[in-house]
Amino acid sequence: MKGAKSLFSFPHSSVSTTIGTSEPATKLMQDAQHIKPESAFMEEGKRGNVMKRPQGQGKVMSRLQLRGLRGKGKAQKETDASAPSPSKTTATGSHDQDKSTHVRCETTKGTILVKLLRHISPLGVRRYTELVESGFFQNIAFFRVVPKFLTQFGRSVGHNKYDEMRIKDDHPPQSERKVTRGTLCYAGAGGDSRTNQLFFAFCKDCGGLGKAPWETPVGQIEGAESMKVLAAIEQSGYGDMPPWGKGPAPDRIESDSLGTYLKEFPKLAYYKGCELVSLPP
Repeated sequence: MKGAKSLFSFPHSSVSTTIGTSEPATKLMQDAQHIKPESAFMEEGKRGNVMKRPQGQGKVMSRLQLRGLRGKGKAQKETDASAPSPSKTTATGSHDQDKSTHVRCETTKGTILVKLLRHISPLGVRRYTELVESGFFQNIAFFRVVPKFLTQFGRSVGHNKYDEMRIKDDHPPQSERKVTRGTLCYAGAGGDSRTNQLFFAFCKDCGGLGKAPWETPVGQIEGAESMKVLAAIEQSGYGDMPPWGKGPAPDRIESDSLGTYLKEFPKLAYYKGCELVSLPP
């Protein structure tokens, strides 16, 4: 079983791992302004992928960072009920990825409708829709829940082929990288490190979150009902991952092939499954 490589951030301005939730929000927001580039983390203990936190929120780490934290020092490897009815909804694997406009996900807290931002992140959206069509989001936990910052997901029980299937970054103008509450982005570990780890932002004014190319927005939660579900997820977790919080450790989620470890965290919210949909303009 390969070691876990997560996409979270430390006090950094991107999302890869987040620091403990016991810190005041204002302090976390300040930390985001001083997040070091990936190269600095690689030099300081080779901590792997790092995605920054918005001001007052801490950072989001990636699997590669966790791997580094474990001391391995290995190199990085490569609906909303109020929304309009979809004109076309398809089963997994049967939809043209390039024609879908939204992703609709069922969670243990309700339905979330996500508008795809293909014009901003075409490569990121294609990987996201590929994950949807493959059925990847069945029984996936929102394992990292840091109120007023973000919730991260994508750490599957047991090794998954997408864990190391990295894609190149998209490079839209900085003006199109704005991250706000409900924005969907990848957690990463430096340039071209996006895989299957993503996060929804809880913050409204997210500071430096989204400035790193791997954090380019790929989607945005749409509709009041979907936002209510996001709010419910925000109250469902255990804070940040160890050692900054009491949430589950991503490496243990992956290494526990029987799935017993997550049973120690009964409050976590989960994906039940997602599908691609096309809504009229």
